[in-house]
Amino acid sequence: MNYTEDSNDFKRYQFVKSLFKSCNYKDYNISQLLAEDIARITFKKKFPKAKSIYRYFLIPHPKFFIPYVNKRQILISNLFPERADYVSLTRSVKKEIGLPSVIFDYKSNKKVSIILNVKNIFTSAKEVIRNFKYLKITEILYYSASLTYYKNYLDGLHKFVEKEVLIKYFIAFNCARYPDNILTLFFNRLQIPTYGLQHGAFVPYRKKIEIDVLNYENITSDYFLCWGESTVKLLSQFGFSPNRCIIAGNPRYKEVVLPNVKNTYNSGLILLGRSVYHEGNILLLKLLSKYKEILNVSFYVKLHPTLDSLFYGRLTSELKLEIVGKETTLKELFQSRLFDFAITYNTTAYYESMLWGIPAFRYSFNENEILRGLNDKFETPEELNDLISLYKTTKTIKTEYSSILKEVFNYGSINYSIFNAAQQELISTPQNRQRSL
Repeated sequence: MNYTEDSNDFKRYQFVKSLFKSCNYKDYNISQLLAEDIARITFKKKFPKAKSIYRYFLIPHPKFFIPYVNKRQILISNLFPERADYVSLTRSVKKEIGLPSVIFDYKSNKKVSIILNVKNIFTSAKEVIRNFKYLKITEILYYSASLTYYKNYLDGLHKFVEKEVLIKYFIAFNCARYPDNILTLFFNRLQIPTYGLQHGAFVPYRKKIEIDVLNYENITSDYFLCWGESTVKLLSQFGFSPNRCIIAGNPRYKEVVLPNVKNTYNSGLILLGRSVYHEGNILLLKLLSKYKEILNVSFYVKLHPTLDSLFYGRLTSELKLEIVGKETTLKELFQSRLFDFAITYNTTAYYESMLWGIPAFRYSFNENEILRGLNDKFETPEELNDLISLYKTTKTIKTEYSSILKEVFNYGSINYSIFNAAQQELISTPQNRQRSL
């Protein structure tokens, strides 16, 4: 992997994570649990708040999981129940599997367990302090609290949950991050097959490696359910074996048939990027506001869930642009056929627009991610206008879209047959498993 700009954040992340590689708690790889804590400090420069001290003494109550794991079924997690697109994804996975399964979210767990395990506090502090010359005092305090927290959490899972576990498979929404990673490692220990779920486009970086690299570098599941071949290639670059990758496709789009690509350009949907694109979002909205006035084009704005709706509400009002409801998913917007084209960044939305035969043009200001696509990037109104003029006369766009979607989404072939073998297991008497602390 070669990057043209500084990648010191990633190097620092890798180094700090390696400091804890030898921290083995009851055969659990603690560095995989600490990875997100390290990444947030390293990439986001967000140092923990004083209230993080609670990690020495509190954990979510493990009994929460018992009703979900004490049946012979497949368990599916959703880390973001407030996001309609992710709810739609997990429901599509459940439907595609077609076997007894249940979706749960951690945010429904309102109870906590108070624990004072002096041994875990002491050993965690010792494991962190021995690396004091590489860490700041705030990092030492936070990492020791986090280590204690994860150890207590694992102890709680084994104490309250282990004997109740009857599930056959666990599908983690994001097995690289907390809290999915801790549950994934717990089920791995019980020899229950675990699967990571791709929930967005996986892309390499052009300049600087971002915090999302955690999703590629810290996979904890036995297998990973990839959308397409491009994901397999990327994960292999980060050391995840292709043999553990299963090209399953994106089940949200199983029944979509690629239509003819629209060739009218009267109404555009602006798909703003996440908060890291804040500066670009502002420039893009101002640019398209002028374009709208010059060429009499209507634009509607879809905010990314991570954006400040109050700020963008004021900005779009000033620019006389209309925001579509946040409760409406991209799929629903594209299905409406109300839009002739879309403006995106290098994100999953770019491909989703293609799926519905809606031309997508990418705003390339400060571009960092690398997505396979067409020659459709712009930074000025003139460049956008030239692209639209070109698309109006190009006859091969649908064929090119189909080729791209095949590699990225495995378009036209959804494959969750890996779970077919579970059919008999889920209706038969559960077998005893060998478990030990």
